[in-house]
Amino acid sequence: MNTSAEMDIGPLTWVKGEIDLALERVIEALDRHGLGGEDSPHLKSARTHLHQAHGALSIVGFDGITRFSEALEQLLEAVDEGRVAYDQSIADAVRHAVAAIRNYLEDLIAGQPDQPLRLLPMYRSLSAALGQAEPAATDLFFPDLSLRPPQRAQEPAALDPAEFVARAKAARLAYERGLLKWLKKDPRGVQEMRSALAVIEMTQVQPAARSFWWAALAFMDSLAAGAIDSDVGARRVCARIDTQMKRLIEGSRTVAERLMRNTLYYIAVSGPASDHARSVRSAFHLDKLIPKPADMADIEPLRPILRACREQLAPAMEDWNRFCAGTAAALPQFHDRIRELIGRADSLQHAELSRLGRIILGTTDELRRTPLAHSETLALEMATALLLLDSALDGFQHLGSEFAEQAATVGNRLDAALRGEPLAAMEIPHLDEMSRQAQEKLLLGQVVKEIQANLGVVEQSLDAYFRDPGRVDELAALIKPIKQTEGALTVLGQERAVEVLRECEEAVQGFIAAPQEFGQAAFEDVADKFSALGFFVEQLQHGPADIDRYLRKAAAANVDDAPEQSAEAELERARRLTKTLVGALRKQPEDDALRGEIRQSLEVVRDNAELTENTALAEQAATVGNRLGAALRGEPLAAMEIPHLDEMSRQAQEKLLLGQVVKE
Repeated sequence: MNTSAEMDIGPLTWVKGEIDLALERVIEALDRHGLGGEDSPHLKSARTHLHQAHGALSIVGFDGITRFSEALEQLLEAVDEGRVAYDQSIADAVRHAVAAIRNYLEDLIAGQPDQPLRLLPMYRSLSAALGQAEPAATDLFFPDLSLRPPQRAQEPAALDPAEFVARAKAARLAYERGLLKWLKKDPRGVQEMRSALAVIEMTQVQPAARSFWWAALAFMDSLAAGAIDSDVGARRVCARIDTQMKRLIEGSRTVAERLMRNTLYYIAVSGPASDHARSVRSAFHLDKLIPKPADMADIEPLRPILRACREQLAPAMEDWNRFCAGTAAALPQFHDRIRELIGRADSLQHAELSRLGRIILGTTDELRRTPLAHSETLALEMATALLLLDSALDGFQHLGSEFAEQAATVGNRLDAALRGEPLAAMEIPHLDEMSRQAQEKLLLGQVVKEIQANLGVVEQSLDAYFRDPGRVDELAALIKPIKQTEGALTVLGQERAVEVLRECEEAVQGFIAAPQEFGQAAFEDVADKFSALGFFVEQLQHGPADIDRYLRKAAAANVDDAPEQSAEAELERARRLTKTLVGALRKQPEDDALRGEIRQSLEVVRDNAELTENTALAEQAATVGNRLGAALRGEPLAAMEIPHLDEMSRQAQEKLLLGQVVKE
């Protein structure tokens, strides 16, 4: 999930248009389906378009909204298959869910944090429409599990395998004693469980292996402080921790992602119950994942108006930047957009927001009448006012009393700038920061265009050279646009990007000096770096950007500290292996060695299905594994509630039983 302090919304901006179009077509198809009756083909069309939107979401790294769209897909599938009747309540639920996806993505692009729990009420409504039990909140809770605990002041001595197993077994026994006490309402049990987990945590040297146990200690602190209710969910986490200890003793360090997420969720919602819990909350940025009550408020009726205003404001701000850069024709376009925007904003019925809009429009009216009144000061003050309006639309449901003072201050400064009066420094910190941002935005818009133009020239020429190295003489002309780009990035303070550009310049100089010494690998390296710079500059227009993300050159971690494969991934791998082995057994039905391998693979399926709470699959794998074990010992296969199983040959029975697990 994209949970870093600075979200990378670049990939989302690239596919946002595609997602919006697909979602619009979902609603259009459903409207036609409602008119067409049960035999209408439009429901399948709606499912196709929703699947396209879901596919685009799945590649941009925001797991919560992707899970939400998956639930919506399941509802449409149930309707299409006749399991759920398509009545007005279902139509409304789908329409609201589609709107929620669009609004959530717009909030992300506008700078709101990625908090999919904001969608929890509607997510539960989708489950209710499907006739399912209420889903857990953790379905929409996706902390960054790649984060690690801080380094210890002193690392414990490594244990030999035998000593580790002995210590872990003793710790598990103590944990189970504490668990029994806690289940019997004895408060001492939680402390005993925590002490046992502390023993396990101290045996883990590598941060990746230690991470879960370190977090589990904070879970116990919250449980002991009464910050976590002793409900079914908490008891399930405690039981899963016991299972995890069993797996650790057996030699597996794999931790189910669901267990880690559940553990961190309880820590996140319980508050800092201890210093250790505070450390865990900080390490995993948990405070950023829990929405405030105001964020859960329903402003759905106003969403279409807010969206339309933001869609109108974005190009208006670009028009203003173009006008300030010398394009006189951009002023009438800016004027028209602002007039239309303010008309829409009035329907939000927010007096101070409307007042700010009218001040901006009035200033533009006067500027159209007297263009010579324009100045650098007015350019900056108008840009500040537009940023304040943009901020107000983005955070509409959080606007407080301070917004009235901010709007009045901006209005007074606009009037003064229009009259050519000198302006004092901003006295309101928020507006002072916004003024600085406005100045940066004016500069950024101009500089980014220059950079993109230069990069386009460079990439086009390099592409021609890579295709035909005989055109090496043309490369000398690239040094000038590269130097210009370097200067522009320096002005923006992007030192790391400048370093990357200098590496590219050095490579180009090498191509010129000794073209015969470089091959395809060098060409691809330079092409990748210029491509990364292009994406980086595009992202700069939307907020902070990190060139190294696009270069994919994160510092190599210690191999031993590589993230452990999740139980979900291991389960999927075991299922694929089982399927392959079953296919081989069909071709060689007398091969007992294959049966043994399948049985071992089924044990892995069972263990990981238990960890991921897939009870049905775990039971199925265990049952089939037992049947194969009996077959290997020469015993008859027992019936498994399958009609006529006892009338089949042993090979036919095996195929049917194995086929059920492979299908699962």
